[in-house]
Amino acid sequence: MGLFWHSCILLAIFLQVAIAASVPEQVHLAFHGDTSEMAVIWTTFYDGLHHVYYGTDVKNMNQVAIETSIKKWTSGSVTRYSHRAKMSNLKPSTTYYYKIEGRVFEFKTLSANPQSYRVCIFGDLGYEHGNSTDAIIRNGLNGQFDFIIHVGDIAYDLHTDDGRRGDAYMRRFEPLFSAIPYMVIAGNHENDGKNFSNFQERFWMPHNGFNDNHFYSFDLGPVHWVGLSSEFYGYDREYGKESIWTQYNWLNTDLKAAVSKRKSVPWIITYQHRPIYCSIDYNHDCSEFENTFLRSGALGLPGLEPSYIQSHVDLNFCGHQHAYERFYPVADRKYYTGKDVYHNAPAPTYILTGSAV
Repeated sequence: MGLFWHSCILLAIFLQVAIAASVPEQVHLAFHGDTSEMAVIWTTFYDGLHHVYYGTDVKNMNQVAIETSIKKWTSGSVTRYSHRAKMSNLKPSTTYYYKIEGRVFEFKTLSANPQSYRVCIFGDLGYEHGNSTDAIIRNGLNGQFDFIIHVGDIAYDLHTDDGRRGDAYMRRFEPLFSAIPYMVIAGNHENDGKNFSNFQERFWMPHNGFNDNHFYSFDLGPVHWVGLSSEFYGYDREYGKESIWTQYNWLNTDLKAAVSKRKSVPWIITYQHRPIYCSIDYNHDCSEFENTFLRSGALGLPGLEPSYIQSHVDLNFCGHQHAYERFYPVADRKYYTGKDVYHNAPAPTYILTGSAV
């Protein structure tokens, strides 16, 4: 009798663990095309195919998004499965409900060609001491912004404790990230010594770049957004110089196409983790080698600033330094002032927003 109940208890525990491991968690959205599409990404600790059911009626989700990929990956001793699907044929300005294995979420699409929207852009946000976390979640769920761009240094760090820190961070933000798109770019804290594996596997950015989240672009209304990796410069010795050239060549092709359609999409905004310019005292005016390398290039390798200037990039956002700064338009360390200096400016305006911590 005792053995029987022991077996039942053990079986029940095993079933509970297995069910919990297969439940989708860390659900988050990302832009992945035009406003009629939305990517959804989630994590499980057990293999298995999931479908995403979605629609405008929470009681009748009659559209189906089949997973486009399931990726098994390991961080330390923990194995995870990243699931990716794309919801298509979405109507503009419409609330949609979606369900993954019984869990129901919702989001609202933007208008078909939005001419104005609000985006929350920040860098350098940790899990354990995230001073801005509650405010970001509260304001996002209250409709204060339409999507997020996180310019690197996520969770401090995604890979800590075999990735459990990243799990905790994504669970904490799931109520928000499952409702509005969460766009990311890598920072130095995403370097796990294994080719940024946690960053590459957890997220799914537009695949018009190198298909690994490090650089990409997307159009949204009047803005062409470009996300880039400053970490190719920061870790060129570890990962080689080829990535710098690959990104540079892609960037120039992408910006050339963006310039050609500037009448319909007039703004070009770029973002990367490390700053090209900053003025905070303890960092010596961003004149260290890592900044000049990123800005102007070195050792026969190209920097980013000449491409920004040539294509008349309007704004650039960055983090890395835990401060907020906004510059006058700057080119080659020369700044421009005047009454109407921001109208058709001769150089990008740089905004440092690395103080979410």
